[in-house]
Amino acid sequence: DDATGNQDATSYNVSRGAPAVLDNGFGFTEINDSAGWYVSAGQFPELGDGPQTFCAWVKSDKTLFTRSPGLITNADGSNDGISIRLNFVTPSIECYAGDGTYYATKFNLDDTNWHHYCCTYTGDVLDLYADGVSQGSSSSFVLGTSSNDVEIGRDVAFPSSEFRYFQGMMDEVGIWNRSLTQSEVTAIYNSGNGRY
Repeated sequence: DDATGNQDATSYNVSRGAPAVLDNGFGFTEINDSAGWYVSAGQFPELGDGPQTFCAWVKSDKTLFTRSPGLITNADGSNDGISIRLNFVTPSIECYAGDGTYYATKFNLDDTNWHHYCCTYTGDVLDLYADGVSQGSSSSFVLGTSSNDVEIGRDVAFPSSEFRYFQGMMDEVGIWNRSLTQSEVTAIYNSGNGRY
């Protein structure tokens, strides 16, 4: 079953109340290469190593970053946890597990408009969705249980343990302890499409 209710979270300077897709969103700022604003949502033990989904509406302030900032992550550098992040090399959005050994096909990021991203894990495969459409899947693997908090707006680089911060807006961040289907992801996207 879906985890329901509100998860306690700690905001580290994240601005609230900015106009967004469905309601008021959160604003994130990258202060420099080693500091920025983010939200720590704590641990989600119900995610474990089973099926799970991370989704969010995202509006990046820029398409080029000096690092690869995280959007939603609990990846811990081994084969545990999943992450949605911006990749500064291509630039693109990617969904990966643990240390990045397994990842779904990247989605090119070439604008600063609102987009909806979902990373699903079925129990053996990661899939990345952008604006309601699957961008591709990973090879089959077994995910481990992450001991990290779920963080929104930053990612940690491995093995250096340096944090990488996102700059932009997010709205309607969702975390499920099951893998959403293609039709569910598309429905979530359609619920906000055309409202920004």
